[in-house]
Amino acid sequence: MDNNTAISKYIRKAKRIYHGDRKTKQRFIDDLQDALLCFSETHPGCTYADLTTSFGSPDEIREAFLKDSSKELKKRNLLIYRIVILCSVLIAIAVLAFTVHLAIEQYHYSQGYFIKTIYDYEKTDSSEETEPIESFHFD
Repeated sequence: MDNNTAISKYIRKAKRIYHGDRKTKQRFIDDLQDALLCFSETHPGCTYADLTTSFGSPDEIREAFLKDSSKELKKRNLLIYRIVILCSVLIAIAVLAFTVHLAIEQYHYSQGYFIKTIYDYEKTDSSEETEPIESFHFD
């Protein structure tokens, strides 16, 4: 069995046992293949047994990789969690402010507080601005 055959067999077994998203799996396989190729350059004529002795079984490699990548995922998930919480708090504050504003307007309306302005639209000169005729204020 030459180097390429042993490496191909090791990679095939590693692909079969790895379950995860495509991007992480591809990164795992690429990293593993690079490491195996570097090993085969320094150890010509290595066999599958030599690879498992030096690197461990594909199961052990997968577990080590997942341990390292899970730290990255935890950091990313924590960042996403904080962003979602921050956005939720900001939305809640905006909704609360809008609700308070509406409640205050409804209260003023229910108490009879409003200003009515009547404009004189019967002026023929359009260059002049329309002036209010009268204003009312009810309390």
